[in-house]
Amino acid sequence: MCAGAHPMASNTVQLCLITTMAGVTKGKAETIRRNFYLLLNKFAWHTPIGWIMDAKTCNEVMPKLQELAEQFAKETRGEKQLFYFSTIMMDYKELERLLQYAEEPENKDIAMRLRKILEIQRQLVELVT
Repeated sequence: MCAGAHPMASNTVQLCLITTMAGVTKGKAETIRRNFYLLLNKFAWHTPIGWIMDAKTCNEVMPKLQELAEQFAKETRGEKQLFYFSTIMMDYKELERLLQYAEEPENKDIAMRLRKILEIQRQLVELVT
């Protein structure tokens, strides 16, 4: 840690990033893909880099995402992947800029989680600087 840095004032937040991979599908696979997008629309921020969620939301939604991915893989006989998942660390200021160009989740409580994280970070930075 840098001299003078406060351990509580981290400049980054952990996020889940989901990038869709399914492409055009038919039949039951298309229904699974639509359900996947409905889930993302409800719980994730749609940004220019992909769909993002705070870590808590990600942990809550991941079992359903995995279930849909397994159904999709079975239906496409493993030829297509529904999504790519990664955990990323993003600077708070970058996240604020990214959210300016994002569609917020339909679930307003979930949308507020990320906003509250950003607000708490702003307050922490003000306290330690």
